Amino acid sequence: MKSRFSSKALLMAKMISWRKVEDYEAKAKEEYCYEDGEKGAIWKKTIIKGEKCRPIDFSGKILYDCNGNLLPD
Repeated sequence: MKSRFSSKALLMAKMISWRKVEDYEAKAKEEYCYEDGEKGAIWKKTIIKGEKCRPIDFSGKILYDCNGNLLPD
């Protein structure tokens, strides 16, 4: 039986319908993540800062003497 559409057109139609299925699955996963009340996304969690959580005090320079020993800033 001869089809009205070329094999290339049929292949493109299959690829587009497959993308729709993938997009639907990705959207469903995304909605599930937002609906989950117990497990919030990591970027939404509060960060508790304490003694160990301080901004880095580093100038970016690493200095060595002529013998290869690390020098203090």
